[in-house]
Amino acid sequence: MIVNFAGTGNVSKFFAKILSDDFDIRFVISRKREKAKAFVGWLGKGQGISYDDLSALEGIVFVLVPDRCIRQVYDVLKEKAKEGTVFIHASGYLPSSIFQDADSKGWGRASLHPNFSFSDFQKALERRKDIIFGIEGNKSGIESCIKIVNLISGKYVVIPEDKKPYYHLAAVVAANFLVGLAYLSKRLYEISGVESVPTLHLMETTVENMKKIGIEKALTGPVARGEKEIIRKEGEIFEQVFPEYVDLYWSMVKVLKEVKRHGCH
Repeated sequence: MIVNFAGTGNVSKFFAKILSDDFDIRFVISRKREKAKAFVGWLGKGQGISYDDLSALEGIVFVLVPDRCIRQVYDVLKEKAKEGTVFIHASGYLPSSIFQDADSKGWGRASLHPNFSFSDFQKALERRKDIIFGIEGNKSGIESCIKIVNLISGKYVVIPEDKKPYYHLAAVVAANFLVGLAYLSKRLYEISGVESVPTLHLMETTVENMKKIGIEKALTGPVARGEKEIIRKEGEIFEQVFPEYVDLYWSMVKVLKEVKRHGCH
């Protein structure tokens, strides 16, 4: 099957590298022709072109550009698309219906979102067997995505279009909010005079516990033990260090109390 890539970032590199043995990599497309050619030179397959160079498009088309650009890029690509083309983007938030007239033209459409951070491309390749993908789209689009995922990890969930924002928010809370909490923890450890900050080790240990016994049962600390005085005093310290985020502390205490209630069942 023919595969094309619009966009030359890490996500394009990830899919192209893995799929290059089983698919015919046809075009790599970028606004800047030299970037597309550099990508092809790195991959060793395909033809690097600009959008202006494109004459005809078929097979699977990955539209792997920033969310704000997906519609604009699609509007250019669709003018060259042949019958049976499948358009896929990797946005966690946007639905595949952003390819707004794909159904009426008989094209496949899908969003294929990897639940993984691509800040480190090499690590993404090494951990590809662990990646769970979120898939949403029409019948042809979903079928194409499942074939692709089966070559990567075989792990996926199919999401109804109207639930896509909840799915993405879940990923934001798990991956992005975690970085914010790690930053606050690191700051507090530094203030305490600890030279080798154990934030990440503590987080890793907590994740391992959640894997073993479940999220709700892995809670430890003052809230789990009902130590109201410690919770109050540490809230005061948090406010001294992070006055602008004090509401975050008390909101998290409320969340942890809910976790505790569920963990008791």
